[in-house]
Amino acid sequence: MATPSPVIRILSAEPKDSHALAKVEFTAFSVDPVSQVMFGKPTPEMIDFRAREFVQGIEKKDPRSLYLKAVVSEDDKIIALGIWYFYRTEEEANGIEVQDAKKKQWPAGANVEACIDFRENIYRMRERMRGKRHAFLNVLTTDTAHQGLGAGSAMLKYGIEIADRENFPTWLEGSQKGYPLYRKFGFEDVDRFAFDLSKYGGEGERVLVGMLRNAKQS
Repeated sequence: MATPSPVIRILSAEPKDSHALAKVEFTAFSVDPVSQVMFGKPTPEMIDFRAREFVQGIEKKDPRSLYLKAVVSEDDKIIALGIWYFYRTEEEANGIEVQDAKKKQWPAGANVEACIDFRENIYRMRERMRGKRHAFLNVLTTDTAHQGLGAGSAMLKYGIEIADRENFPTWLEGSQKGYPLYRKFGFEDVDRFAFDLSKYGGEGERVLVGMLRNAKQS
């Protein structure tokens, strides 16, 4: 008899979840070539650093932001993380916060040059949405041990439904791994950049795609 799939619930993340969320993110991205050149093997210090960033983001209670967690019902284990932003007015979208990558703090052990290079290219693509009402998927990642259960799709759908209801498009930057999922949900390519891993000790390049999905009215 087949084992039933676990029930996954999508909930708002709380500050107390921050360390578990950081572990999920680093575990998932530790096999990603881009993250490998930026951060190498995750350390406890890196996880603590990211957890503090999550605490700050959640406690800020920015009405534009939505921090989500996916938990499996049998033990409420956090298996996935999603961070959404909703810019509901042109004025809010004009105030998109694009950090100066050179001034951003990075965790000890990070390849700062690689981090800056990557972020500056991401920010360049993101600028096209300035002044336009939109939803923005900032982070979507699932623990490697729980991928394929639908947690990522559920969190993606959660934010898209808000964007559709409020009638504005959704923007994200898609990795090669996430690209098929985003296409499945109706995202189209509008921009891209190739990140040269060989500049930082890696091999080849990885393409990041700026993707847009127009609102769909039911």
